[in-house]
Amino acid sequence: MTACLPASAQDGISATMAVQQAIRKSGRAVVKVFAFDTVKQVQTGGPFSAVVVSADGWLLTAAHASRPGHTYLVTFPGGKTALAVGMGRIDTDEKETLPDIATMKLLAAGPWPFAEMGAAAKKGDACMMLAFPESTGLPFPTLRFGLVTDPADGHGFLISGCTMEVGDSGGPVFDMDGRVIGVNSRCQAAEALNHHVPVTEFRKYWSSLTRQANYHQYPQPDSGWDVPVPPAIVPVLPPRTLAIQGAVGLISKGKTTGGTVWRSGKRGTFIIGKLSELGDTVWLKTAGGKEIRLKVVARDPGNDLVLLSAGKDLRLPGVENLARNGEEPVLGGFLFAALPGGKQKRGITGTGTFDMPPRLSSGYFGAKLVEKNTGASIAFLDPQGPASRSGFLPDDQLLRINDLPSSGFVNDLQRYQPHQTITITFQRGDSLLRKSVTLAQRLEAPLNNHPAEMYEGGKSGRRDGFTKVWFSDLHISSTECGSPVFDEEARFCGIAIARYSRTATVVLHAAEIVRWMGSLSL
Repeated sequence: MTACLPASAQDGISATMAVQQAIRKSGRAVVKVFAFDTVKQVQTGGPFSAVVVSADGWLLTAAHASRPGHTYLVTFPGGKTALAVGMGRIDTDEKETLPDIATMKLLAAGPWPFAEMGAAAKKGDACMMLAFPESTGLPFPTLRFGLVTDPADGHGFLISGCTMEVGDSGGPVFDMDGRVIGVNSRCQAAEALNHHVPVTEFRKYWSSLTRQANYHQYPQPDSGWDVPVPPAIVPVLPPRTLAIQGAVGLISKGKTTGGTVWRSGKRGTFIIGKLSELGDTVWLKTAGGKEIRLKVVARDPGNDLVLLSAGKDLRLPGVENLARNGEEPVLGGFLFAALPGGKQKRGITGTGTFDMPPRLSSGYFGAKLVEKNTGASIAFLDPQGPASRSGFLPDDQLLRINDLPSSGFVNDLQRYQPHQTITITFQRGDSLLRKSVTLAQRLEAPLNNHPAEMYEGGKSGRRDGFTKVWFSDLHISSTECGSPVFDEEARFCGIAIARYSRTATVVLHAAEIVRWMGSLSL
């Protein structure tokens, strides 16, 4: 199925190729920003996003994040930093931060990498977004794809399917030529409702926005601001669904989750699931409604995988021979998730591969640690935490875990899961001591009422601590994780192992699954 857009002389280019060309053209202009105290050299505000739109360093961003005259530290993809100052800001409704228009200016001389400002979008236009979601903490932006569903709603916002969350504010939405058509403002709970300031609003008031001023009513529009801009290319979108299989529903602990059929043959039917979502008793839900009990064959706690077996050939199509195990995901490449019940979802590859340390999913020790050359010192104890209950005290010098050589105590500690018991060698004064402690489940801060936290299905309980993963904007429910993911050529490229946030599903690389399966005697 192709986008229903007007014909163009450049019709025929694939959406993947168009996205990649746009990223090469404009991706270096997308920046991460936060308020910065130049005297104390410290961050003084939460991070947000922006886009450079001129070689001499003008940036577009959101008014709810920027203030005229304030100083900001700007970080480019790749790590280069520069200082910027808040310039023009239009805020006619302070409570609602409407129309949410602001500019900033880099203080150092250019030339800077920049993206061109485009034209007004039309309903049905394909678009993409690059920005820095705060929850991921990544040093590079993540890519999302969508269609324009409303060029101008009742508040004048452009609405698109490019999913947003906190930290994306001020980041750009591009057309398929890599030109800015909107700037991120806000989102609603529904993943399809993402609000952006049309770039035409910046064009219209550009002269006023280049002054360091806060406008509580619209300034005088520029004359000749609506200079015609050539239309963007019309890409050929991949189909909504592919001829892919391999997804099954698994029942455990009173709920259904996703599973991936690896192989079905004479030795039995082997199915991979998400370990943290499944108990010791797991049932396979067949297409005919029958439930078959599965046996646990192997576990991989590191990547949150469990291998299950039916003990007989159920004649289910598997993914073993479809694995694209040695190739890296193509940034901007389209993905298809096969889901239980024959459903499918389409998304895009939003990052390259990286390792996710167990920042949220590791066992909770209950102490603030200060890394030392030979271990770590306890600076503060949670009175109700495992460390305090086990008898550790402030200033204890922690040296080793389970008598293993240390590569850094804090990193070592993150390797252990909740409910694991570990033995810590530590020094207290002149005494060398050992204590055992059972790590607890790490509790996250309760959900706030921000729409970005209210999407359907919510986050996975275990959503980090994986090796060789990437982010996609696949809208996978937390109960659909464990399902297989394919590329545009119907090759198996990984498993949707976790729903990380509103904007990101974590895909575990097929190479990790092939490696694990190869280590087992099946």
